Parts: sequence; C-alpha cells; structure tokens
Amino acid sequence: MGALLALAAASCGSEVLQLSPASGGSAGVAGAGLAGVIETGGSLASSGSSNGGAPAEGGAPDSAAGQAGAAPNDAIELGNACTTDQDCGNTGLICVRANHDFSVGVGAPPGGVCTAQCKADAECKKLGAGAVCAALSEAPLDLDVATDPTEARFCMQGCALGAPAGFSKCHGRDSFACRPFAPPNAQRCATKAPFCTDGGVCFRGYCRELGCGPRCDSDAACDAGRHCDPSSGLCVQEAVTPTPIGMPCDPDAATTPCESGRCLVLFDEKNVKTGSFCTQSCTIGEACGNGQGACELPRFADYEVGDIGYCQPTCACNADCKVSGDGCISWGDADLASYFSSAGTCEHLSAPAPETIACTGEGGSAGAP
Repeated sequence: MGALLALAAASCGSEVLQLSPASGGSAGVAGAGLAGVIETGGSLASSGSSNGGAPAEGGAPDSAAGQAGAAPNDAIELGNACTTDQDCGNTGLICVRANHDFSVGVGAPPGGVCTAQCKADAECKKLGAGAVCAALSEAPLDLDVATDPTEARFCMQGCALGAPAGFSKCHGRDSFACRPFAPPNAQRCATKAPFCTDGGVCFRGYCRELGCGPRCDSDAACDAGRHCDPSSGLCVQEAVTPTPIGMPCDPDAATTPCESGRCLVLFDEKNVKTGSFCTQSCTIGEACGNGQGACELPRFADYEVGDIGYCQPTCACNADCKVSGDGCISWGDADLASYFSSAGTCEHLSAPAPETIACTGEGGSAGAP
C-alpha cells in the first residue's frame, strides 16, 4: 500500500492502517521501499509520528527493542527444522513434529521445530541467548495473551526486528517469523517510556518478547493431510476456510467475510478512510494467503524479510483489486513477478494516479472503480 506511516488497534479482529497512497510504482517486498508501521494500542497516531501517538487503555507505543543475540555454538539446533528428536542433537532438545499436534487439537509447527518444554525464560536462555518461553497457541499479532497456566510452553529461538535478514534470522526458515510472544504472567506496558523495563516489546498493551514462531503461509507449508490455519500459523488436521485476501470488509459489522483473518482499515495521511480489506499475518518476503497475496505490509517500524507482517493482495490486472480506489501496480521486476506468481499488487491510488495494469478490454489505467 505504498509507504506506510502508522497503525493503531481498532475493534477486535480488525486493525487500522494509516498510509501514503501509491503515487507511482510498487513498493516491492519489505526492505525495498516500505517505511514501516507502528501500533499505538488505541487511537490513530498522527501522520508521520515516530512514537505512535498517545497510548490508550494503559498501553503504549510499540517498541522495536528486543533481545536478539546469536545462540551459543553448542545450541545452534534450537529452532531448526526436524522430523525426530535425533535431528535436534543437543541433550534436552526434542522435536515437536510437523505431523503431530503439540497439544490436542491445536496444531503442529510447519517443518517441525527443535525445542524444549519450559516454564520460564531462564530455562530457555541456557539453550540460546535471547530464547523465549512461548505459548505456541498465541496467534501472531493477536490481541490476547495466553493465560492458561497448564498450557505447555516451548523454548523458541530469540530474534530482533529489522536487519539483519536472511539465514541469520530464524535459521532462514520461510515458514517461521520473528514476532512478539507474551511471556508467562505478561505485564501491562507502562504509560510512558521506558514502556517495558526489561527490554521487551510493548505490543497491544502488554510487554512481550521477540521469538521465532511458526507462521505457515499456505497449505503447501504443511505435511500431507494438514492445512494452514490463517489465524494461528500452525498446521491443523481439519480444513480451514482460507482468508479471502483483499476482500472488502466492514470492521464494525457483526460479521465480516474475513473468516479466520482480520479486517484491515486503511486511512491516508490526512486521516481520511480509503477502504478496508481482509488479510492475515505472514512472514515478510513470502507469498501468503495460499497464493492470494504477497507479505509486504510491515507491522513494526523496524522490519526486514523474515519478520511478521500482513498479506497484501496480488493481482493480474485492475479487476482483481476489489477495494474501491485500488489499482493493480506492476512489480516492475520480472523476478518478483515470478516469485509471487502475479503481475503486481493491489494498492490504493491517489492523484496523480500512477500507471496501473489494465485488464483486456479495460479502458484507461487509473485503477479499479
């Protein structure tokens, strides 16, 4: 959606994006032109604000701080893919397999993951600097935090938002993303800086920690017979209705067409609503939504390929863009078009409107009606 400026929480299951509409050319994948976004935990931030504006409900602007740290040489297997415990090498690590629910009915991590059960972060930091004790049932970018004290928690590799990207982040696994996790007994953020005294990330009103968590982006990331849950990012046994990426939605309606996804509300730099569409979380730089989109909408001010983000609808021509005022903007790069199996992405247009991809028989190139 061009250069994004600010993000604030809306009602449950929806979010608000403030953005600069496209004025020519696609922003491309993260790290190639997007400016990043910030959530304030309540009201819409002022345009261009670097601190997210005033907090609400005791929350505070997101902090991009977090513990990264490379894992010690004898603990490099934490977070690696696996099929058996033997793949994980180190004593104490187990394989949470891709074909077996780690908890009844919850799902399995795509590709499996080398980990260990835990009760607190201190246990995990013995396995890797910055490792966190996470509840995998906590959906990426979710408002809620895990509160069941009996729920099994697992050590997940620590990470940091932003650079560097590539293999140094989450072992380069495209079905995992650097994302916030709420620790056991998560604390509310302070109302002023420092919002989280332990160096955590203030996200949706709670101090959270950054770790590499499972985030399947399509059924293809899951083992045979399993399906990608658009909400949790886990691979589940029952088929899940896909999120209709790019479908217009009303966040104030009793129901939305977004299924397990969420309704993203968009405003321009003048706080004028430009539209809203269905999306889901994803790993920046990857195809998402079972091939319906490209993960290029950053969720935090600091971001890179491999961080958590939102799925933007892809398109072949303007008619594929369902939100009024959007048009299909070319990738402008043959490799990106091939990687995302699309001609471009649906972006909101502003005057003077950039050139868009007209469908066969479509007059002009000013965007979708």
